[in-house]
Amino acid sequence: MTVKPNWTGTVPANAPEGVSTDIQLNAGEEITLLASGFIKYGKEEFALAVPDGRIKKGLITKADKVLKARFGTSGKGYDIGGGVYKWASPESGTLHLYIADTATGYSDNTGSFSVSVYK
Repeated sequence: MTVKPNWTGTVPANAPEGVSTDIQLNAGEEITLLASGFIKYGKEEFALAVPDGRIKKGLITKADKVLKARFGTSGKGYDIGGGVYKWASPESGTLHLYIADTATGYSDNTGSFSVSVYK
């Protein structure tokens, strides 16, 4: 792993397609991702989430990873959450990052996660 990230950027909460990192990976190739920040799911003041999950009463996160990854055109999502270390890419393709939500739920989301990807 290099000290300098191969990609840094933001993953907006209101973009169903997420963002492309333009990083091409082969299945089994190791990468490390680190994510931070919080987003709002909807207009309600209490609808907050961090990459590892939604914040519930008492500021406890529920274990439903909000930050996800997908590769190429398979459409299958993989949990990233706050990060993964030396994770073996399960598929070949371009790494895309996105926020998990329902198909119609993105329009009222706000905020973004900051992500760094190391290869």
